[in-house]
Amino acid sequence: MRTLLTLSTALLLATTALAEDEHYDGSDPLLCTVMNARQCDINGCELMDDAAIGARKYMRVDFKAKRLTTTEFTDVALATAIDNITRKDNRLILQGIDEESAEAEDAKAWTLLISDPTGMMTMTVAGEEFATVALGACTPVE
Repeated sequence: MRTLLTLSTALLLATTALAEDEHYDGSDPLLCTVMNARQCDINGCELMDDAAIGARKYMRVDFKAKRLTTTEFTDVALATAIDNITRKDNRLILQGIDEESAEAEDAKAWTLLISDPTGMMTMTVAGEEFATVALGACTPVE
């Protein structure tokens, strides 16, 4: 009985320590880097090079301001609101609508999924007649 109690206490402490060490729970700002991206249309998909990825190669996630922005490592400053933040199992899911201009047809819906504890990221962007799928990783920053 004493062994069972000790084991239960150890498991409880380990679980508490892991819960406190979560980096991808929406409490810490993140720096995300796109490592590979493909853009698809009705004709198929093409691998995007760094020039085509452009300013979105490095993105900062600010949970307090609910903003996804480009970083100081890019020449173009872009920002979009994070409309929805959901935590499901070991995944953090962010969603928004990027409206680059007042024209409704320019609006793009995006989803960013970040895995905990690895920080691996999948981003999808859907626009009129195209979609982009990007893979990368995020890390906590201060």
